[in-house]
Amino acid sequence: MEGPLESSRVKIRVHTRRLAFLRYVLEGCGHLALPVTLAPQEGLVELLLSPGEEPRWEALWEDLASWVNGQPVRTRTPPD
Repeated sequence: MEGPLESSRVKIRVHTRRLAFLRYVLEGCGHLALPVTLAPQEGLVELLLSPGEEPRWEALWEDLASWVNGQPVRTRTPPD
């Protein structure tokens, strides 16, 4: 029997005024990822992607990044 699947972690930076919007979009996409705000004044967010959802996230980020003024900080860090 396999163990539980682990979430992938992605760190991004978004405009501070877009943090709530990002959370709303992720929730609207079937809880694609759980956003954890690491530094609100800097817009630094870590996303815990649902297992197997990396392709959906990448497609969404491609469309969303310019609107939230987003920048990847580090892509797909392995779980702890």
